Amino acid sequence: MIWSRVGAFCMAAVVAVGGQVPVPAHMHEFRIDAGHSSIEFDVPFMYSHVHGRFDDVQGTILLADSSDVNVRRSAAMAVIRVASINTGTAHRDEHLRSSDFFDAEQYPRIVFRSSAAAGTWNAFILTGSLSMHGVTHELRIPCRVVLAPTHDPHNTVLAQVIGSATIARRDFGILGGSAHNEWFDRLRSATMGDSVRITLDVHLWMPDQTHPSNATIATIAKLDSTGIDSAVALLRAAHSRDSVAFAAAQPSLDEVGQTLLDKGRVRDGFLWLHAIARLLPASANAMVSVGTANALMGDTARAAIWYRQAIAADSLNSRAYVRARWAMTNPASPSGRQR
Repeated sequence: MIWSRVGAFCMAAVVAVGGQVPVPAHMHEFRIDAGHSSIEFDVPFMYSHVHGRFDDVQGTILLADSSDVNVRRSAAMAVIRVASINTGTAHRDEHLRSSDFFDAEQYPRIVFRSSAAAGTWNAFILTGSLSMHGVTHELRIPCRVVLAPTHDPHNTVLAQVIGSATIARRDFGILGGSAHNEWFDRLRSATMGDSVRITLDVHLWMPDQTHPSNATIATIAKLDSTGIDSAVALLRAAHSRDSVAFAAAQPSLDEVGQTLLDKGRVRDGFLWLHAIARLLPASANAMVSVGTANALMGDTARAAIWYRQAIAADSLNSRAYVRARWAMTNPASPSGRQR
């Protein structure tokens, strides 16, 4: 097991580079909890309404610290698997997945990428692009935070955002048809409304770096016994022994690095995360984590480079996208320090 090997690692003293480096506003990087979130829609049909949802949604939301009432640095990206549509009727769901409607085989994902945020937690608007069925249109989503970041006893921080919007299905070329369901003839199609109401209830979570897991605490305690150079050497040795297990352990390894950053050990955290990114050169998540370390060291320009590399490696990596958006709203001075 990688963790048994990592447990022998170590890190030494607190950061050089002048200790902890302050940033203008701390950003919380939350992940969408698909198991507790709901992306629902409502469309008029047959003088009634069809209600449905998408069960497979992934994404990241970057929220400003609660002390920052302006959410302009916030960003969001969500990726929805079209085949996960669920209206409660298998036959209807099969028809909606077909080329008569969403054409899930050719267009397997719905993607929202925010481009701007304005307002406060109590009422803010996310503006961005919604890509669906091969078409992209701008979408404005009025939102509000109904659960501020809250520490959960299971080493996580939770939050909740709700919102709603209305789109026109014809704008996205989702017209309906009877090629895959002869029952859906022209008369019944005419009863289907064009406006689709979308309701979002998004539950969010992130690892609690101020109260890390026992495994992370134990690892950092062991890391403190030797020093960063030895720790990095042992990371390389673990990867050499079993690269597959090393890759599988990346989330746990990343949590160690992120916890070091949160504790103000920015240089150690950077070297730890940088080593992981070099050992896993195809991992977009590893690239993003190195970027966050660069940002904490005040080098937003270099952080942006890492984020762009992550997007190039995986265009659907929501962490990379929201961090890149954040870097654009926090430009670097010529010295590389944040303004």
